[in-house]
Amino acid sequence: MGPLLWAAQSGELPAWLAQGVAVIDRRQNFGGTLGRFSINSDSLGGAYLELGDSRQAVPLLEDAVERWTRFQHRPMLGWFTAVLGEACLLAGNAGRARELAERGRQIADGVGFKYATGWACRVLGRLARLEGQAEVAERELEAGLAAFLAIGARFEAARTMLDLATGAIARRDTPRGARLARAALEHLAGLGAPAYEERARQLAEAAATEPGA
Repeated sequence: MGPLLWAAQSGELPAWLAQGVAVIDRRQNFGGTLGRFSINSDSLGGAYLELGDSRQAVPLLEDAVERWTRFQHRPMLGWFTAVLGEACLLAGNAGRARELAERGRQIADGVGFKYATGWACRVLGRLARLEGQAEVAERELEAGLAAFLAIGARFEAARTMLDLATGAIARRDTPRGARLARAALEHLAGLGAPAYEERARQLAEAAATEPGA
Protein backbone atom coordinates (compact mmCIF):
# COMPACT_ATOMS: atom_id res chain seq x y z
CA MET A 1 0.00 0.00 0.00
CA GLY A 2 3.00 2.25 -0.28
CA PRO A 3 4.48 5.03 1.81
CA LEU A 4 1.39 5.78 3.89
CA LEU A 5 1.22 2.24 5.21
CA TRP A 6 4.92 2.37 6.04
CA ALA A 7 4.29 5.65 7.86
CA ALA A 8 1.50 4.06 9.89
CA GLN A 9 3.59 1.02 10.76
CA SER A 10 6.58 3.12 11.79
CA GLY A 11 4.52 5.60 13.82
CA GLU A 12 5.05 8.53 11.45
CA LEU A 13 1.56 8.83 9.96
CA PRO A 14 0.03 11.23 12.53
CA ALA A 15 2.82 13.72 11.79
CA TRP A 16 2.32 13.28 8.04
CA LEU A 17 -1.41 13.93 8.38
CA ALA A 18 -0.72 16.99 10.53
CA GLN A 19 1.44 18.30 7.68
CA GLY A 20 -1.52 18.17 5.33
CA VAL A 21 -1.24 14.82 3.58
CA ALA A 22 -4.84 13.91 2.73
CA VAL A 23 -7.07 12.56 0.03
CA ILE A 24 -8.88 15.39 -1.73
CA ASP A 25 -11.52 13.31 -3.46
CA ARG A 26 -11.89 9.58 -2.88
CA ARG A 27 -13.65 9.22 -6.22
CA GLN A 28 -10.40 10.09 -7.98
CA ASN A 29 -7.53 7.66 -8.28
CA PHE A 30 -5.00 10.03 -6.74
CA GLY A 31 -5.67 12.51 -3.98
CA GLY A 32 -2.32 14.01 -3.10
CA THR A 33 1.41 13.66 -3.28
CA LEU A 34 4.27 13.45 -0.86
CA GLY A 35 7.66 13.88 -2.50
CA ARG A 36 7.82 11.52 -5.47
CA PHE A 37 5.03 9.27 -4.18
CA SER A 38 1.45 9.42 -5.33
CA ILE A 39 -0.97 8.75 -2.51
CA ASN A 40 -4.35 7.24 -3.32
CA SER A 41 -7.33 6.29 -1.22
CA ASP A 42 -6.27 2.62 -1.20
CA SER A 43 -3.09 3.57 0.63
CA LEU A 44 -4.83 5.92 3.03
CA GLY A 45 -7.49 3.32 3.84
CA GLY A 46 -4.82 0.78 4.72
CA ALA A 47 -2.96 3.37 6.77
CA TYR A 48 -6.06 4.25 8.80
CA LEU A 49 -6.64 0.54 9.35
CA GLU A 50 -3.09 0.24 10.68
CA LEU A 51 -3.86 3.11 13.07
CA GLY A 52 -6.98 1.30 14.30
CA ASP A 53 -9.36 3.91 12.86
CA SER A 54 -12.10 1.83 11.23
CA ARG A 55 -14.41 4.83 10.83
CA GLN A 56 -12.06 6.40 8.30
CA ALA A 57 -10.64 3.16 6.92
CA VAL A 58 -13.90 1.49 5.86
CA PRO A 59 -15.20 4.06 3.32
CA LEU A 60 -11.76 4.44 1.76
CA LEU A 61 -11.37 0.68 1.41
CA GLU A 62 -14.91 0.35 0.06
CA ASP A 63 -13.88 2.79 -2.66
CA ALA A 64 -10.80 0.67 -3.35
CA VAL A 65 -12.89 -2.49 -3.73
CA GLU A 66 -15.31 -0.68 -6.04
CA ARG A 67 -12.44 0.62 -8.16
CA TRP A 68 -10.68 -2.74 -8.50
CA THR A 69 -14.03 -4.33 -9.34
CA ARG A 70 -14.49 -1.77 -12.09
CA PHE A 71 -10.96 -2.34 -13.39
CA GLN A 72 -11.51 -6.13 -13.25
CA HIS A 73 -8.11 -6.58 -11.64
CA ARG A 74 -8.63 -9.80 -9.71
CA PRO A 75 -5.42 -9.89 -7.64
CA MET A 76 -5.93 -6.40 -6.21
CA LEU A 77 -9.65 -7.01 -5.82
CA GLY A 78 -8.95 -10.10 -3.75
CA TRP A 79 -6.46 -8.24 -1.59
CA PHE A 80 -8.56 -5.17 -0.90
CA THR A 81 -11.67 -7.25 -0.30
CA ALA A 82 -9.75 -9.02 2.47
CA VAL A 83 -8.37 -5.75 3.80
CA LEU A 84 -11.88 -4.29 3.91
CA GLY A 85 -12.90 -7.42 5.81
CA GLU A 86 -10.25 -6.65 8.42
CA ALA A 87 -11.53 -3.09 8.72
CA CYS A 88 -15.07 -4.38 9.22
CA LEU A 89 -13.82 -6.76 11.90
CA LEU A 90 -12.15 -3.81 13.64
CA ALA A 91 -15.45 -1.94 13.40
CA GLY A 92 -17.26 -4.83 15.13
CA ASN A 93 -19.13 -6.08 12.07
CA ALA A 94 -18.16 -9.75 12.27
CA GLY A 95 -20.71 -10.95 9.74
CA ARG A 96 -19.54 -8.63 7.01
CA ALA A 97 -15.92 -9.28 7.91
CA ARG A 98 -16.40 -13.01 7.40
CA GLU A 99 -18.21 -12.54 4.10
CA LEU A 100 -15.51 -10.23 2.75
CA ALA A 101 -12.59 -12.35 3.95
CA GLU A 102 -14.05 -15.51 2.46
CA ARG A 103 -14.77 -13.72 -0.82
CA GLY A 104 -11.29 -12.23 -0.84
CA ARG A 105 -9.73 -15.63 -0.30
CA GLN A 106 -11.81 -17.17 -3.07
CA ILE A 107 -10.74 -14.47 -5.51
CA ALA A 108 -7.08 -14.64 -4.44
CA ASP A 109 -6.96 -18.43 -4.63
CA GLY A 110 -8.47 -18.27 -8.09
CA VAL A 111 -5.62 -16.13 -9.42
CA GLY A 112 -2.87 -17.61 -7.26
CA PHE A 113 -2.19 -14.37 -5.36
CA LYS A 114 -0.78 -15.74 -2.13
CA TYR A 115 -0.32 -12.35 -0.51
CA ALA A 116 -4.07 -11.72 -0.59
CA THR A 117 -4.77 -15.33 0.42
CA GLY A 118 -2.58 -14.87 3.48
CA TRP A 119 -4.34 -11.66 4.43
CA ALA A 120 -7.79 -13.22 4.11
CA CYS A 121 -6.78 -16.24 6.17
CA ARG A 122 -5.46 -13.97 8.89
CA VAL A 123 -8.73 -12.05 9.06
CA LEU A 124 -10.65 -15.32 9.35
CA GLY A 125 -8.24 -16.52 12.02
CA ARG A 126 -8.68 -13.37 14.06
CA LEU A 127 -12.44 -13.65 13.70
CA ALA A 128 -12.41 -17.28 14.85
CA ARG A 129 -10.30 -16.35 17.87
CA LEU A 130 -12.75 -13.61 18.84
CA GLU A 131 -15.56 -16.17 18.59
CA GLY A 132 -13.69 -18.58 20.88
CA GLN A 133 -12.90 -21.10 18.14
CA ALA A 134 -9.25 -21.67 19.00
CA GLU A 135 -8.67 -24.61 16.66
CA VAL A 136 -10.21 -22.84 13.69
CA ALA A 137 -8.21 -19.72 14.48
CA GLU A 138 -4.98 -21.72 14.62
CA ARG A 139 -5.73 -23.44 11.32
CA GLU A 140 -6.57 -20.21 9.49
CA LEU A 141 -3.59 -18.35 10.90
CA GLU A 142 -1.23 -21.19 10.01
CA ALA A 143 -2.60 -21.15 6.46
CA GLY A 144 -2.04 -17.42 6.29
CA LEU A 145 1.50 -17.78 7.61
CA ALA A 146 2.28 -20.49 5.05
CA ALA A 147 1.06 -18.22 2.24
CA PHE A 148 3.23 -15.32 3.37
CA LEU A 149 6.31 -17.49 3.91
CA ALA A 150 5.89 -19.03 0.45
CA ILE A 151 6.44 -15.63 -1.18
CA GLY A 152 8.96 -14.23 1.29
CA ALA A 153 6.59 -11.61 2.73
CA ARG A 154 8.57 -11.14 5.94
CA PHE A 155 6.53 -8.37 7.49
CA GLU A 156 3.14 -10.01 7.01
CA ALA A 157 4.58 -13.35 8.11
CA ALA A 158 5.81 -11.68 11.29
CA ARG A 159 2.42 -10.09 11.96
CA THR A 160 0.78 -13.48 11.57
CA MET A 161 3.34 -15.09 13.90
CA LEU A 162 2.38 -12.50 16.51
CA ASP A 163 -1.27 -13.55 16.19
CA LEU A 164 -0.27 -17.18 16.59
CA ALA A 165 1.95 -16.34 19.56
CA THR A 166 -0.92 -14.50 21.24
CA GLY A 167 -3.16 -17.54 20.81
CA ALA A 168 -0.49 -19.92 22.09
CA ILE A 169 0.08 -17.87 25.23
CA ALA A 170 -3.68 -17.65 25.82
CA ARG A 171 -3.80 -21.47 25.69
CA ARG A 172 -0.86 -21.63 28.15
CA ASP A 173 1.37 -23.10 25.45
CA THR A 174 4.13 -20.74 26.47
CA PRO A 175 7.06 -22.52 24.76
CA ARG A 176 5.29 -22.21 21.39
CA GLY A 177 4.29 -18.63 22.15
CA ALA A 178 7.87 -17.70 22.97
CA ARG A 179 9.22 -19.40 19.83
CA LEU A 180 6.73 -17.62 17.62
CA ALA A 181 7.42 -14.24 19.23
CA ARG A 182 11.17 -14.67 18.75
CA ALA A 183 10.66 -15.80 15.16
CA ALA A 184 8.52 -12.73 14.51
CA LEU A 185 11.24 -10.51 15.92
CA GLU A 186 13.79 -12.11 13.60
CA HIS A 187 11.54 -11.54 10.58
CA LEU A 188 11.03 -7.91 11.57
CA ALA A 189 14.74 -7.14 11.81
CA GLY A 190 15.66 -4.25 9.55
CA LEU A 191 12.11 -3.61 8.31
CA GLY A 192 11.59 -0.37 10.23
CA ALA A 193 8.51 -1.38 12.21
CA PRO A 194 9.41 -0.55 15.83
CA ALA A 195 5.87 -0.92 17.17
CA TYR A 196 5.72 -4.52 15.97
CA GLU A 197 9.21 -5.24 17.25
CA GLU A 198 8.16 -4.00 20.67
CA ARG A 199 5.02 -6.14 20.59
CA ALA A 200 7.14 -9.20 19.74
CA ARG A 201 9.45 -8.47 22.67
CA GLN A 202 6.49 -8.04 25.01
CA LEU A 203 4.97 -11.34 23.91
CA ALA A 204 8.30 -13.14 24.37
CA GLU A 205 8.61 -11.66 27.87
CA ALA A 206 5.00 -12.56 28.70
CA ALA A 207 5.63 -16.16 27.63
CA ALA A 208 8.78 -16.28 29.75
CA THR A 209 6.90 -15.22 32.88
CA GLU A 210 4.01 -17.67 32.46
CA PRO A 211 4.03 -20.80 34.65
CA GLY A 212 5.64 -23.71 32.83
CA ALA A 213 7.66 -21.50 30.52
